Parts: sequence; structure tokens; C-alpha cells
Amino acid sequence: MILSTDGRRIGQEGGTIRFRVSRCIQKPQHIPNRKKWEDRMINKKIGIQQTKRYPVVDPGYCNLCQGCIEVASKVFRFNFETGLIEVVDMSRYPEDLVDEAIKNCPEDCITWEK
Repeated sequence: MILSTDGRRIGQEGGTIRFRVSRCIQKPQHIPNRKKWEDRMINKKIGIQQTKRYPVVDPGYCNLCQGCIEVASKVFRFNFETGLIEVVDMSRYPEDLVDEAIKNCPEDCITWEK
């Protein structure tokens, strides 16, 4: 006879052991963006509230030195039509690259917003 951790009898049949699971979270297969769901579940499990932050360039203060493009070309780009620095649309922004661009900006025109 096999007992579970809370003392309930589980049993054994013909060499195979049967286990009773009292609580199980299964990952739904029909979720369109499964990675976001998994990240949310992991963050919920460890108690992290994650809010999406994104970098913003203030065009009024920007002197178009393009230092941010040199530091973080994946995040920032120069728009030739408008003549302004733009932030590339991404699902997650690399914080280390954006923080480096903020630190090296001579006009302090790059900030994080939520």
C-alpha cells in the first residue's frame, strides 16, 4: 500500500503506481501568445508585478547627435522623412542598452515611461 503525503491511500495495480494529484496548473494549449502567459504565471508565482516600460525621446530637446543610435541601434533609429530620432516598436526593450543611451545622451532627452 502506498500513501500520499497527506495520508490518503493511493494504491498500486499490476506493477504500475497510480498517483492522485490534488492541485495541478496545466498550461492551456489554446492561448495565442503562450510565452506571455508563461511569463505572467512565473512572475505571479514569484510575486513580481511586471509593467511594460518603454523609452521615449523628447524631440524638443534632442539635438540629433545620434549617440543613442550608436549605443542601441536595435532600439533607436533615425527617420529620414521626419528628421527625428524614433524608438523602434519592440515587445521588450533591453534595459541595459536603453540605460546606456540615457546615460550618454548630452541633452537628457531620453526617458523611461510606463
